[in-house]
Amino acid sequence: YMLVFLDGTSMDNNSTIDTIVAAGEANITIISVSLRGILQESVQVAGRSFRQFSVHHASELASRSDIVEEIASIICLECKGYSEVVFLIDGSDSTRRISDDLSTVFYTRGVVDLVKNVTANIAMGPIREALISYSMTAELLVSLTDNTTAINHALDNIEPQYLNTKAGLAFRKAREALETARPPRADDVPRYIIYLVDGAVSNVTDLALETQATRDKGIDVSKHMSVFRAYQHHIKGGKDNTHST
Repeated sequence: YMLVFLDGTSMDNNSTIDTIVAAGEANITIISVSLRGILQESVQVAGRSFRQFSVHHASELASRSDIVEEIASIICLECKGYSEVVFLIDGSDSTRRISDDLSTVFYTRGVVDLVKNVTANIAMGPIREALISYSMTAELLVSLTDNTTAINHALDNIEPQYLNTKAGLAFRKAREALETARPPRADDVPRYIIYLVDGAVSNVTDLALETQATRDKGIDVSKHMSVFRAYQHHIKGGKDNTHST
């Protein structure tokens, strides 16, 4: 990480941009602090709006604990700064499990444990998560939130539904959840969808169109295939970040 303080604009903006690009290629994350209000070059230097901070006088930094906390969250090895994450969870009835004594019906444990562990390890904070269950329909179980308790409560109460697996609907619902989140975040905040699927989907064409529309909006898609059993299915288009268990 490189923390840059700016007290004005550089004399050679092109040279500054070249240096920023070189820093990115060297895997250096730049955080900028403008000491004269918001400077356009400060935004350029940071690359993303949530890594850019400003004050009107340098002396203000002595009391701006909020800036200290924001910078700490960006540098944090676990939380990696601001992000939005939506989990798409297969809610078809093949994910239903019944206890040995037939007294209890529940959602297959492995997926619930996976999402809970991810939630715990990313430390929430500036990261918000949403949960969507899909089968015949796509249901938003939890809107984007940093409330770990709400996420875990929803996971503990998932109820598998129908035979169909209309994953395309889930991607459409995920984009809606990201676009209507409150409070809204800057457009350049990283957004991710983690797609959990238990076999073949009902409409492959719709899924392909919806995943492409999702990627076109700059949203990264990570597909976790065969989370429940050994089964292979491909999403066409874009980078295929596939993981199987």
